[in-house]
Formats: sequence, structure tokens, C-alpha cells
Amino acid sequence: METDSAYYIISDGNPGLVVSYSSQPKHEIEDPFELEVTTSQFEDIVKNAYYREGDEIFVLPQKPSIDWVFDPITKGWIDPRSTEEKQNTVHDYIVFTRQPLLVESDWTQLVDSSIESEVQAEWAVYRQELRDLPAKYSTAELETDVIWPVPPGTASR
Repeated sequence: METDSAYYIISDGNPGLVVSYSSQPKHEIEDPFELEVTTSQFEDIVKNAYYREGDEIFVLPQKPSIDWVFDPITKGWIDPRSTEEKQNTVHDYIVFTRQPLLVESDWTQLVDSSIESEVQAEWAVYRQELRDLPAKYSTAELETDVIWPVPPGTASR
């Protein structure tokens, strides 16, 4: 391979994720997990996430979530967590996101609130919908499955 400057990428297998790089070879170049690349290829690799297969380097598709891992065999992302772990993550996401929404709307339920009783009742329904979310989505495995209630007087959230 003709290069203006030699850089070496190290992958965790063939095919495999690019896990490190160096200006010096760590192994003999015949090592199946090491590949010499040009400076421009190297600069591109440093900016993006890549995997290699043989002498070819491919950009990784965008990672859907922090928990997902790349499967170089299928060339796609997989979520290695168990169903229970996924559901716990969704539950935690709901509780973490819901709490400030409840706190921000506490004032609507005060006896001396200046809002009309029918508007106060709409806020009470909204707040109950927020409280019901963990049970409603107890079997959800993705945060994007959660549909949040819309506060009264708001077109959409």
C-alpha cells in the first residue's frame, strides 16, 4: 500500500470494530487485526466510528442508544440488554422526566390558585396521566415508546 504517512488501525477482529490506532505497527502487518491506512483515511477514522472487514474500512451507522453495541457480522447495532433491563431503563427515564413536570405543575392544585376550577380539573387529569405513565409503559423496552401527556392549554409538548 502506498502511503504518504503510515498509520495503523487495530480492530477487535476481522470483521471488527476499530479499537485503536498508532503511527507505529503494534504487530507485524500480516496480523489479521491490524491494517495500514493513509493519512486521509486515518484522519477520517479519528473523526468517526468505523469498523473494518479485510482491507476495507466502513463508517458505523448512527448508534441508536448508549447501551447498544455494534455487531460487525450483521453490520448493525444490537441491544444486548435483557428485556427486564430495557424495561427498567424506560421506567427510570419516565420517573426522571416526569418528576420536574409534576413539580412545575404543583401550583395548579393549590386551593388559593387563581385558575378556574375547570382548568384546575384539566391540570389534575394531566398530573394523573403523568403518575400513571410507569404502569402504562411497564412493558415498554424503548424510551421512544413513551407518549407523554400534553399539559392543558398547550398544542403539543
